[in-house]
Amino acid sequence: AAAGKGKAKSAPAPVPAPAPIPEAAPEADEDGMEAVKKKRRRKKAEEMSAQEAEAIDNGDASIGAVGGGPSAEEVRMSSDLHHQHKKHYQELSGTIFMEMHTIPELSATIGPQQVLREVTEQRAILQGIVQRVEDVLKEAKCPRPKMIDAKKVLDQYKELRQCTTDSSFTEEMKLEMLEDKRQELSKAHRWEVFAKFQDELNTLREKCTKRMAGNDVTAKEVRAGSDKKRIAARVAAAKGLKPEEVEEA
Repeated sequence: AAAGKGKAKSAPAPVPAPAPIPEAAPEADEDGMEAVKKKRRRKKAEEMSAQEAEAIDNGDASIGAVGGGPSAEEVRMSSDLHHQHKKHYQELSGTIFMEMHTIPELSATIGPQQVLREVTEQRAILQGIVQRVEDVLKEAKCPRPKMIDAKKVLDQYKELRQCTTDSSFTEEMKLEMLEDKRQELSKAHRWEVFAKFQDELNTLREKCTKRMAGNDVTAKEVRAGSDKKRIAARVAAAKGLKPEEVEEA
């Protein structure tokens, strides 16, 4: 019995079973949510007009209904204003940009007199283009507005549109302020279009000036060659020789 007691005492205590590990709560399917967002953006992009898509392609990626930006209607309004000013300046310039490309290069195969005649004719055309550039720039010039960033103005328009009206801020006041902001947006677009238009005209004027300078150099070289030939002819006549037999000085 004693031995049995000893064996009972020496038996190891039973090891308790490990507590079950609680399962982690399922995490949000971030990839799935992102896929949904992309699908919504694609759908919204499909609903955009061609002008809205062009506005985004031209760098206005921050605008649009995606991400809480301006609505599609506001994007369309902004794009329409931009295109109106762009069309105005295109009509103002007329064919001035095409005329430069229609002037041929001086031919190296024609005679000296024909070269000099072409130089004179081209100078008249090029001077006419330069004068038209200056006239168009004077007519097209517009004052620089206080706000020239159309994106910021459009964001301000959106924020104003979302403001709620009450007794101190009536619907009529809101509409007047929205119209003022639209005019500000139009001025920002006009300045943006004008600045680019001005750079293009200045580049055209510089090309005309360089072309005239290059033609003048060619004319000078032609005249110098003609002078040498006339001198050689006189010397040859005095010596009873042919002009080609006279050594050039």
